[in-house]
Amino acid sequence: MQFSIQINDLSDREEDKAAGKQRWTGRLSYPFSLAVTMAFIALGLATAVFAGRSHAAILAYIASTLLGLFYSLRPARFKERGIWGLIVYALSAAIIFVVVPWAWFDSSLFMLFVLFAVVFSDKWIQIHFHQVVDCQNDRECGTKTFVVQIGLKRARSTLRGAAFLASFCMAGLLFHQLFLSKLAAVQQVVLLLCSAAVVAASGVYVQIIKRKPAASSALVKELPWIYLGLTYLLFYALPPLGFILLALKEPLMWIMVVLSALSLAGISRQSIRYQSQ
Repeated sequence: MQFSIQINDLSDREEDKAAGKQRWTGRLSYPFSLAVTMAFIALGLATAVFAGRSHAAILAYIASTLLGLFYSLRPARFKERGIWGLIVYALSAAIIFVVVPWAWFDSSLFMLFVLFAVVFSDKWIQIHFHQVVDCQNDRECGTKTFVVQIGLKRARSTLRGAAFLASFCMAGLLFHQLFLSKLAAVQQVVLLLCSAAVVAASGVYVQIIKRKPAASSALVKELPWIYLGLTYLLFYALPPLGFILLALKEPLMWIMVVLSALSLAGISRQSIRYQSQ
């Protein structure tokens, strides 16, 4: 995923500079930035190949990488091909985050369908949102994204509709985890209480921030609070809890507890800083 992000940053290097955007690769020379980007893909591919777990996982990884390239680079550059840009970006992310681990662990088709819908819809929102935020800069730089092509007013309307659809998918996954995944009664109660607390806290936080225009940001202005709460819950707050339950049975899983906790801390800090921009 980092490879796809850096390829996009490199392809938009001049436009980002003109718009005043700060990217860490922008502080490096182009050849060195390209070398770092290629190191990302080499590391990921080497991990998939040398682990030797699944040919399907390797093929899925390669497919995701190619889609990441096609999104940013000419002559394909789906970023400037209207709605296809959103589809290709979301598809690339869903493959790397869902199809690769699904093939790796030989999971069920049901979980593949459910998780693919959740991740695809969330990544669709992510790129749609960023195109809304960057609309003015993209228009000035001549970057014909989906939002630039259909106009900001219509794009905001479709963004909110897509956000509610993504929220429905995430709520369905949460329901499955709560009631259909054969958790013990105590685990169900803990998961239910944690989920309710996180989503409720998100709603309260968004309402408080909205009353302070100076502290408000595009996140709370453009996206529904229920979507923000469910995204934070499912992708960041619940993983540490799930890994703790696994670590009680397998001590090596404490490594994943630490990593997921660091991810939670990082996204929490980023969200708070985002609010203050």
